Amino acid sequence: MIETALTRYDAAVSAGRMALLPSEQQYRMGAVAEGLRRFHQIQMEERLSWGRLRALQAGAEALSPNNQGLLRAALQDASTWDYEAKINSQQLLPMAKEFGFEPNYQRAEALAGRVWANGKYTPSICTSIDTPPAEANRTQIVPLPL
Repeated sequence: MIETALTRYDAAVSAGRMALLPSEQQYRMGAVAEGLRRFHQIQMEERLSWGRLRALQAGAEALSPNNQGLLRAALQDASTWDYEAKINSQQLLPMAKEFGFEPNYQRAEALAGRVWANGKYTPSICTSIDTPPAEANRTQIVPLPL
């Protein structure tokens, strides 16, 4: 999961400082902020789907016939949220760059050691569904629930 924080933007809006900026700059900053909020929301929804799909780790014998429909729905949800994240990124990132915004990776790099065991960002967003928890927990600092 890629965390996004809009605390400075939200503080500027609350204090009325955004209203002091030209209309076009307000639009640009607001559009990027809303896109980032939407991306965060998408990630949270996708995370819930993957949590339900973790039930597959228990093996087929642990699943009841009723689980089949629930897992199918969770898989469809995860696929949809993945698509939504890609669309959001493909629209938002070029727009932000066009508006003159560039990411500052300094904080993300400093926090990487708290999330990834090797201290560096690992590009896979999710641990593979067939990865045993013990193995996955060796590569991630935040342990998986199963």
